[in-house]
Amino acid sequence: MSAFGRFGGAGKWLRRRWQRRRFGARAVVLAYHRVGERGADPLGLCVNPGTFAEHLDVVRSLGRVVRFDRLIASLEGGGGPGESICITFDDGYADNLLVARRILERHDVPATVFVTTGNVDSDREFWWDEAERLVAEAGTPYTLPAEFGETGNGEPVRTGSFEEAFRLVHDRLYGLAPEERERLLDRLAGWRGRAGARATHRALRSREIVALADGGLIEVGAHTVTHPLLDRLDVEAQRQEIAGSKARLEQILGAAVVSFAYPHGRYGDATPGIVAELGFRQACTVEPGVVWRGTDPFLVPRILVGEWDADALARRLARWFGRSPGRRG
Repeated sequence: MSAFGRFGGAGKWLRRRWQRRRFGARAVVLAYHRVGERGADPLGLCVNPGTFAEHLDVVRSLGRVVRFDRLIASLEGGGGPGESICITFDDGYADNLLVARRILERHDVPATVFVTTGNVDSDREFWWDEAERLVAEAGTPYTLPAEFGETGNGEPVRTGSFEEAFRLVHDRLYGLAPEERERLLDRLAGWRGRAGARATHRALRSREIVALADGGLIEVGAHTVTHPLLDRLDVEAQRQEIAGSKARLEQILGAAVVSFAYPHGRYGDATPGIVAELGFRQACTVEPGVVWRGTDPFLVPRILVGEWDADALARRLARWFGRSPGRRG
């Protein structure tokens, strides 16, 4: 290692020590999506149940595991979060109840699930999952309708790999209004039509949201109605998306919903203020970072978790907590 690298590492260590003294110990918020047997997963959203169980063993050994809403309450109290870890899930997949909850209960680990309410009780998958299935069903060579091409010559698009075809479709659909996205998914399905949601990929149903929250181990938070890019919407459209998801979940649960997660981690200048005005107490991004006493409760950073083995997660958490990788507890 160069001298620059050695001094760079020492500088980071000293900076962490200074931050710890000034702001108190830190916390880390981890973000998951699905827990299930992994098939095609081009966006890396799924973690195997065995891997997830190993992750929970790691987090219990390295810190105090708290629900997201209670972490932020400790920040507001001025005492600092302690070396705490939060487990969160985005989107509201049914496997959060059917698979993840059982593992969370077995390890006595709380969590927060942020639900996109437009998919609740729906027989449609989230658009990115349906796109993955439709591309896979297209077969080799992967042939896509002309709307998914980049040339605009009206000719079908032929690609040699699933990965390339999925990238073209995902990039074309990303950020579109729901109506336009549905039209293009219909074009992608063509004569076959669009099948209902796979059991492995479907969203939660209303009664399952109630079951998920039952007992208090899991907090239910809001994640908008249609999972849009909020920074591309005007203020009123943002308000409708955020308020609509809160109202639907509160109707289902019969209880206040106080936590929010920005879809895709994206937000505009006005978005955190809208979230606060609507009665939420905290909101999280997917911008990587640790939580300190001075963290803005409406811009809480999170770490997106992949199919890492237990040792890889332990090393990352040790680094975020400023510890030696071999020291736990």
